[in-house]
Amino acid sequence: NKGIAYYAKKYPDMKEPKIFVPATNHYSWPKAATILGLGKDCIEGIPVTEKCTIDTACLSKRLDECCEQHIPIIMVVCVIGSTEEGAVDNLFGIEMYRREIREKSDFYFHIHCDAAWGGYLRTMFIEPVKEQAILKDSSYVPVLPVSMFCTLQYENLYRADSITVDPHKAGFIPYPAGSLCYRNEKLRSMITFDAAYIYSDPALNMGIYGVEGSKPGAAAAAVWTAHRAVPLDKSGYGRLLGECAFSAKRYYCQWLTLADETDDFEIRMLVKLPEKIMNTRSEIIVKGEDNVKNFIKTRIIGKSNEDISQDADAMQVMREVGTDVLINSFIVNYKQENGEWNHDPEKLNTLNNEIFRKFSISDPATAEKDDVDYILMMTSLDTSTYAAPLKDMMAAWNIDLTGIPTVNCLVNTIMNPWTTANGFLEIISKTFKTGIMQCIEKVKKGI
Repeated sequence: NKGIAYYAKKYPDMKEPKIFVPATNHYSWPKAATILGLGKDCIEGIPVTEKCTIDTACLSKRLDECCEQHIPIIMVVCVIGSTEEGAVDNLFGIEMYRREIREKSDFYFHIHCDAAWGGYLRTMFIEPVKEQAILKDSSYVPVLPVSMFCTLQYENLYRADSITVDPHKAGFIPYPAGSLCYRNEKLRSMITFDAAYIYSDPALNMGIYGVEGSKPGAAAAAVWTAHRAVPLDKSGYGRLLGECAFSAKRYYCQWLTLADETDDFEIRMLVKLPEKIMNTRSEIIVKGEDNVKNFIKTRIIGKSNEDISQDADAMQVMREVGTDVLINSFIVNYKQENGEWNHDPEKLNTLNNEIFRKFSISDPATAEKDDVDYILMMTSLDTSTYAAPLKDMMAAWNIDLTGIPTVNCLVNTIMNPWTTANGFLEIISKTFKTGIMQCIEKVKKGI
């Protein structure tokens, strides 16, 4: 095959190609472009919506401009479960746009799904081939389907030209285990090279595909073994991840309502509540953000998993709030002595950093003390990249982010569904609330 230098020489008028990704893209994208010799500048981030998904209106506008200006598009990347927010992009909408533009021009682009984190949730849609085993478990956690929007994206994964899925993420398999899937298997032949001094049955040789040459077989063996033990359908991974989805949404609801009117702190979720929630018959269950929050307080908070599973409307509300891929991102703010919310973004960052430090293990000494009751992650949100999701949150607290490059954001990931069973949710909530109030006191005293 020919390299980029060959085509640049053959077509001297060719303009610099583009790869469109969400502005929240994983660092591996500019890294890959650099390695390929395209340069990281060919990666263009498209703004995200308030739900942290790629803004398809902005993307369509840029694609139209590239079509008019004859700028080649190498690919558009849809993320199926972003690593910091659990967001799922509108694959269906992007693919529909590609079809429309293809009908009126010779403009075309590759669609890649970065499903490294969320790919395994596809098993929630696959019916089991074998009869399901009956499991007796006192720690009941129901399976929660992904949102109706997310369902549409998973049902259209087959339209993507390529997909990455990491078994070492939602596949519960030891690191490193990654996969790259092609709709057209002939694509892999473009980077297929073999070594004459190594012989094996061509049908069994994995080493000739991909960037790596020599690589261990342990990861592949681990994936095969796991898939034999836990089926890739609703009876196996689908059930396990569906239970994780339920627990992740319960924690979303728990953090959202953790503070009451008497508390001097508030938690706001990065992906805010929807304005209305409808059932599968397109009937409105609840309308208005405040009403959705009140519904959560009365129909979900304090209820057992069994009670919620028997409440069809409660299950539908949980299905539609937050993000779909097992991640909750949120920010905590506090009230000042005068009763007003803290307006200082630096103090906001300090508080969330203090909470992270209290609920994380950053060194061996902390691990040896064994006094961290709950583990959280933290990320730094670029204020320009996350302008849309941060807008309403900062406005509610009257915080001006002008000149502030990043905002600290706390993250919890649910990979264990049973964290909502046997009273564990209530224990964690009490521990977390106490820790938040302790951190607030430290910030107020300037410790």
